Amino acid sequence: MPELARNYWLSTQTGRRFSFDAGALCLEFATTGGEGARQAWETLHQPSDLASWAARSRLGAATRIEPHAMALTPGDLADAVLLREAIWFAATDLALARQPRPWCPPSA
Repeated sequence: MPELARNYWLSTQTGRRFSFDAGALCLEFATTGGEGARQAWETLHQPSDLASWAARSRLGAATRIEPHAMALTPGDLADAVLLREAIWFAATDLALARQPRPWCPPSA
């Protein structure tokens, strides 16, 4: 089994790049943007952005994901964004030693 990459590169809003080890693929995914204040860091605007993230992630590094070979739809992106929000809120609760609360997506 290939070794998973440990460092994921992020950028500040001023463009400074830094290496980040989230320790888990789901936590890497949680850094791709989000709701509220995290919207300023949103990187998933279209399905190809999700494919690019997958290729850069620790999973992509280990399995050599080719973003152009992924046939993602706008629905896939919407589902991924909902998953990311659920991960964000569960991880935040756990980091603060709270029982994770049920999370429901905002009403459309």
